[in-house]
Amino acid sequence: MVSFQATLERLIKKGWKNVFDFRLTGKPPRSREIIDSAHVPLSVKTQKKESLELLFLNEKYVNENYNDFMSRYSGFGEDLYSLLSEQLPEVFRKLTFYKGIVYQTEDSYAVFIGEPAFGIQLDPLIEVIVIWTHDDHIEIGYWWEDPCAEALRFIKDVILGK
Repeated sequence: MVSFQATLERLIKKGWKNVFDFRLTGKPPRSREIIDSAHVPLSVKTQKKESLELLFLNEKYVNENYNDFMSRYSGFGEDLYSLLSEQLPEVFRKLTFYKGIVYQTEDSYAVFIGEPAFGIQLDPLIEVIVIWTHDDHIEIGYWWEDPCAEALRFIKDVILGK
């Protein structure tokens, strides 16, 4: 499902484009055309587009592979991805890894494109693992006895319903 915020952003971008087109051509756009062009049906989405919709809009990201993550990240929750690869390999195989390049550049982000899609953020500075879907979210930190095990339990039981 396309998020309301993503649809609204596309609508605003398309609206401004039509304002500029109107100024150049003098031909006003029809409202229905603007609204229809802002919606992106699920069937035409790419994995990258779906991944980015789960990430934070105020950040810019670059893809990184798992080996890049392993070589640069040594902080809170660093074992979570290896636990996922061992205990939920079908989930691990569908993770796309990202690194923020403007804010929180030390953090790790991963997005699972499946049913349901979800995101993971590992933050070494405030020692928290954030896991979210379009409908739910949890922050797991040092206050848990075993944060990685709790994150894995949340993914299995709450998100995947296994």
